[in-house]
Amino acid sequence: MRTLPLLALLCMPALAGAATTRHAPAQVKDQQGSPCVSAGDERVPVTVDHVQLFERSGGRERPLATAELDGNGQALAPGQCLRLDEQPALRGVALTPGQAYGVLLVSSVPGRDGPSRRWYRGLFCVVGQGAERRVLPLRDTSRERQKDLAACQLRQAP
Repeated sequence: MRTLPLLALLCMPALAGAATTRHAPAQVKDQQGSPCVSAGDERVPVTVDHVQLFERSGGRERPLATAELDGNGQALAPGQCLRLDEQPALRGVALTPGQAYGVLLVSSVPGRDGPSRRWYRGLFCVVGQGAERRVLPLRDTSRERQKDLAACQLRQAP
């Protein structure tokens, strides 16, 4: 019986840390054919520390590149987005039209009790090439994402 209180004490720091961490959806928009990612519906500025870009295929994710943002990160005001093609570590990644991609923003958000960590995740696909290239967001539920991806791939058909 003594192990239960000991176990509770050992878990308390993990539970306390969990209260300061949150996963939330990111918004992915098109800006002149490049993905531009914002921190969902935040009403306060966030500081993005790093960005990970990955490819989605068959329910699996394959990391493509990670960008560590300089020093104290990059501040994003509410509604402002981070263009992936402006991040040196992501600039050289070729995005294939019709393919599903994901992006993860790891950031901190100011709070009453100090900053908390946030992970913002968004999915998108690219259609067209050159001046006709566009980024389309993919919804995050499996059924909706499949419909969005099918529409993305259909727009790529010759």
